[in-house]
Amino acid sequence: MSLLRNGGPGLALAVLALLAAAGLAGVLRPAWLSEAEHLHKAYDIATRQTALAIRQGPLPQTTTAQSDAGNRLAALLALAARHGVPVANTQQRLVPARTGELGYVVVTLHAKASYEPLRAFVQAALQADAALALDSLRLRRSRVEDSALQTEMSWVLRLQPAPAEVLP
Repeated sequence: MSLLRNGGPGLALAVLALLAAAGLAGVLRPAWLSEAEHLHKAYDIATRQTALAIRQGPLPQTTTAQSDAGNRLAALLALAARHGVPVANTQQRLVPARTGELGYVVVTLHAKASYEPLRAFVQAALQADAALALDSLRLRRSRVEDSALQTEMSWVLRLQPAPAEVLP
């Protein structure tokens, strides 16, 4: 009570001590606590997405050509990783087949790597899949002294025709 009566520097020091203690409590928060909160939020999001998927009903069945395209895309991404080309994100767009033509999937990959791994990846990808074509390639360097290039690659995966049924 003497601090309240006297006021002045004693009160200021007491307030500063309380503020410092509160600040340290926030800074010295255990790492496992923030990780647990992050995992809890991720669990909540996954639970909501699962409930929504259940309400929407069963997923549509994929055709052989679509699942084949998914496998080929996974192989393309694995090939990029093996060549040291970390893919930041991908975008896919299915272009359905028209009469007399095969459908295809346009895949855009965004990556950041140096020139040699990019060149080796493109060469290996084109050799690995005969129905794969590189439609466009954009390379950009943020600064002259940077060795890594920001890359946008647009690939076309031609869908294979479904195998014909053998009649007896």
